[in-house]
Amino acid sequence: MRIFSTLPINFKYYAAICGLLAISSCGQKFNAELPPIDAEENVISNFDKGKELLAKKQYTLSILEFDSAIAINPRIAAIYKYRGLAKAGKEEFQPAILDIKTAIDLNPFDISLNYEKANIEYEANLLDSAIYDYTKVIQKDSSFDDAYLNRGLANLKKGLKQNACIDFNLASKFGNTNALGLIEENCK
Repeated sequence: MRIFSTLPINFKYYAAICGLLAISSCGQKFNAELPPIDAEENVISNFDKGKELLAKKQYTLSILEFDSAIAINPRIAAIYKYRGLAKAGKEEFQPAILDIKTAIDLNPFDISLNYEKANIEYEANLLDSAIYDYTKVIQKDSSFDDAYLNRGLANLKKGLKQNACIDFNLASKFGNTNALGLIEENCK
């Protein structure tokens, strides 16, 4: 079962606010000067093209667009996130995880990054790491139903059926309709 999901982001607004505040991805201060405005437009263009190619599962071309954006401005977490998702699509899991970790370093307040990292770890069969990261997400947002569901899937894959059933029930409690089938199949 593929569990990737991406959360929508208004990149142009996000980049503009971060640039105006002179902070890196709204998470850390930086010492270098901001790139010129036309360079930032190229970053946005490369980022948008990369996302379009990622949606079409053209992972290699997508990665190249994200690489170009990072070469111009390496301080935007969203670019690393999506490049990581493209690498995961190519099943290059370790480089994908490194990109997501970089995104987390740049924007430690965005729990969706920990969630995406956990999803990639699950796909890479790094179940203990995935469970750890899903738990971090749940600690920050106790109603994040997909984190419960996916942590349950990781527990089930590890043979921890009781833990999986607890997570499936919590996911269902918070409105995840996919959990109902998993409860019926595994917890009765």
